[in-house]
Parts: sequence; C-alpha cells; structure tokens
Amino acid sequence: MKLNRGIRIALWVVPFVLFYAYIWRKGFEYPVVDDIMINQTILSHENMLLPYVEIGLSTLLVALQKVFQGWNIYFIFLVLSYCGSISIFNDFFYKKKLYVLIPLTLLMQCVLIKYFSFSVISYLVAAAGILLLFNQSLVMGILTIAIGVSIRPQIASSLIVLVLPFLIYEILKNKKWKEMLILIGIVLSINVSNKVYSMTRPDVQEYLKWNELSTNLRDFPEINYEKHREEFEKLGISENDLIASTYWLFAEKKALNNEMLEKIQSVRSITEKYSFDIPQFIKDYFKNAILVAYLIVFAIWFIIFKPKNIWGWLLPLTPFILIGALFVRQRVVERVYLPLMVSFLMFFLIYSPEFYEKRQWFKKKVVFLCIQGILLIVGYKWLGFMKQEWYWFPTIKDSMNVTYHQVVEKYPDQLIIFGGYGTLVNAQPSLSTFRIRPNQVVSNTTTLGNWQTFSPHYTNLLKRYKIEDTDNLLSSAVNNDEVIFFWYKESGSMNRIITIFKEHYQKTVYFEEIKKVDSEMSIFKLKAD
Repeated sequence: MKLNRGIRIALWVVPFVLFYAYIWRKGFEYPVVDDIMINQTILSHENMLLPYVEIGLSTLLVALQKVFQGWNIYFIFLVLSYCGSISIFNDFFYKKKLYVLIPLTLLMQCVLIKYFSFSVISYLVAAAGILLLFNQSLVMGILTIAIGVSIRPQIASSLIVLVLPFLIYEILKNKKWKEMLILIGIVLSINVSNKVYSMTRPDVQEYLKWNELSTNLRDFPEINYEKHREEFEKLGISENDLIASTYWLFAEKKALNNEMLEKIQSVRSITEKYSFDIPQFIKDYFKNAILVAYLIVFAIWFIIFKPKNIWGWLLPLTPFILIGALFVRQRVVERVYLPLMVSFLMFFLIYSPEFYEKRQWFKKKVVFLCIQGILLIVGYKWLGFMKQEWYWFPTIKDSMNVTYHQVVEKYPDQLIIFGGYGTLVNAQPSLSTFRIRPNQVVSNTTTLGNWQTFSPHYTNLLKRYKIEDTDNLLSSAVNNDEVIFFWYKESGSMNRIITIFKEHYQKTVYFEEIKKVDSEMSIFKLKAD
C-alpha cells in the first residue's frame, strides 16, 4: 500500500522536476507573443484580459501578484497548470495499469514545451479535469475544469466536441448525467461571468466589439484588394485602409473605425473565408509530417488492437473531423491542432481497455516487442525521408537585444511606439521566469495595433503619458514630444501612416529622425507643419 502511494506521489512530482530540468538545461521563452502580453498585463496589476482569460481568474492572478511582487505569478500559474495536467494523466495510466504509456506522457510534455502557451495549456487542464469529473473525483474535477476553461474560455466548445463520444459512452453505460450537467454548468457559468462583467463596463463592451471585428478580419485569409476594388471604392475604403487594418496599424479610430471593419468584412465571400477544396485538403494533410504521423499512429493501433464494438471504430474519427474543420477554417497551425491531438490521445488511451483488445498474434510478448522496435526504426527513417527538422528540443537563448533595451531605458518618461511586437519583445528581458528580475518589466511601450488596443489596460497606459484621446494614438502623437517611434528606417509602415493622414484628414505629416540607434533602427517623431 505504501509502495503504491509512493509511486503515485512520484508520478505527480516527476512532471514538475522534468519541466524544471528542461528549462534549466535548454532555457525557455514564451513561444507566443499573446502570453507575453498577458504576463505584462498581470505584472502591471491590470485584471481585464477579456475575451482571452476569464475575469475571475485574471482578478485572482492580479491579487496574488500584488501580494507576491517578487514572483512572476502568471508564469508560475502556467507551469503548475501544465505540469499538473501531465501528472493527472500519469495517475490515470497508473491506476489503469497502463504503465507502458507513462513515458509517452512525459515525452509529450517535453514536445509541447515548444508550444507552451495559455491556449495549449487550457486544453490540457480542461481535458484532465473532465477525466477527473467522470471518474469519481467530483471536487477535483470541478476545480480543474474551471481552471482549464478559465484560462481560455473559447476552447470549451471544441474540447467538448472532441471528447463527446467518451462522454456519451459514460452517460449510456454508467448513467453519468450528473457529471455531464456539471460540466455544462461550469462552461456556462464561466462564460456568463465574463458577460455579466462586460455588461457592467461600457468601455469593456466597446473594446470587445472592436476586438471581435478586428480579430475576424485577421484570423481569416488576407483579402485581395484588386479582386474587390470596385466594391471597396463604392464603400470608400482605400487599399491603404485595408492593409493598415490587416497589418496591425489601426490605433486611430477616427480613420479606421468599427464601421469600416464591418464594411471590409462584408466584401469577403463565404468561399474566401472558408475552403471546401477536399483534394487540396488531402494534399495539404499529407504534406504535414505531424498530421501524417498522427494518422499512422491510429493505423498501427488498428493493426495491433481489435475493436470490441462499434465505438472502437468510431472514436478515432473525432480528432480528424476537428482537424478537417481547421482546414475548412484555413487555420491549420500547430498550436491549435496539437493540443486537440494530445487531449484526444489521452482520453483514447485511458479508455482503450473499454473498447479494444489485443489481436491474438500480438498477445505474444516477443512479437509485440519486435513490432514496437520495427515501428521505432521505421518512424525514425520516415522522419528523415520527410526532411522534418528535429526542432522539438531546441536550446533557447535570451532573445533580448541589448541595444533595443537601452533605448527603452534611455526614454523612461516617453511612450515608445514599436513598429511591431517582434521588436518590442526583443527590447526586453524574457518574462518567462519564476522570479521577477531587475529591469524585466517594461511599462512605457506599445504598438500601433494588437489585441489589447483600445482595452482598459491600453487606455490606462496612454493616459499615463498624458494622451487624452486614447482612441486616436496617431493623431495624439503628432508634434507630441512625449511620444516617440522606434522603427526600421525603411519601414513601409511609415508610408502607411502618412497615407492615413492624407486620405482621412487631408493633412501632411512626416517622420523626423531624431536618433540613429543602429544600421537598421532609428528613433522618430511624428511631425506636421
């Protein structure tokens, strides 16, 4: 009994030790800029992160950050959530006596470090919570699901669809209606809490409306202006308006307002937003080494294991249906489909004894081990054939550009507008650390467009630099010594901004170089005669 408890405790601890050892050996940085933005917001004690983080969770993280000011609460929270979900999967494999699969979860933990982002972690935690809820761990299940869905509420619908066959099985066989109702209740309550909060804040409602329009424009394929030139001209939308709205130069509501965003999207047809080219889907699918490997895994599974019933044949279809939906949506990106694949695989393997049995030939251990060895060799050779780069375990060095960071330090009393988030990120130390380091938190920088533009956090930032018209940063920056631009000298964005003023205000502006930083970058001020 003591041995059993000791093993289970060890399986809970190992993912945390492995993560720490990995980042100590390889280094670590957030792979997605969204997490940097969220981390910065929490460090600045702003709790409004809608629609990406539930209001209750963000408020709690900010409260903890105020108490433990020397610690990076958001990063610590993500690590605990990430490693905790892996520990839950390990515990399930141990209880189901699927010991051989435990190393698989640890391997996937390492692989997914490359995609260590709140969206991915949200899927893993919520999936682990559903497993707990439907397997007699009511309180822990509710808590874990609530945490997972709160990290990113938008994942709830796709996750429930992903695991729906397992949930239906639990309802039909084990009569777990109560658990299903609890799951639905958690998802609804989290979304309702966000809705109720936004209803009490007109500024938040306005921001969320803009964010929805702005996101819908960029999360679909780029609109070809020439193809729709006649329509755009009738609507009074120039090519520059389209490019500025699409490529993160929209911090000027008088020119690029909600009405314009709605007009732009009205031009896009259904076939431009969604693709229904099945032959192209198939071609693209088999060009993706990860997706092909996933298909091969299930093909091999059916060679080795025999379904006990119809459920066994139908279960693997679910992830491929959702992947197909991503092809239709034209959003087949690794950080989106990988957590779907991994979450489903955890459910599939944990429930596999219910639906599958080993085929007679593979019941012989020698044969089974030989097959495993052959598959490993074939898999390795296949990866080489596909020319798939072995980038899963890269050594990550600090990406901070010292020269750029010196600019931030030299102008602490001015608002610095970066040409893009890549430059902004490179101008500061990595935020993915447990402890807050000196000069790590940069608070006087922004861009001309990101998903936080026009949010309360963004508004508060601009007001600190005496910018009262926070909806129109460009107009406010003209002849304003408190606002400087840190951009590439040859940036086409400067011409875009000049054109915005010409087309919308009939005003001539120009960028005055006030300091050369290096061969590529300079500091500018926006001027008008």
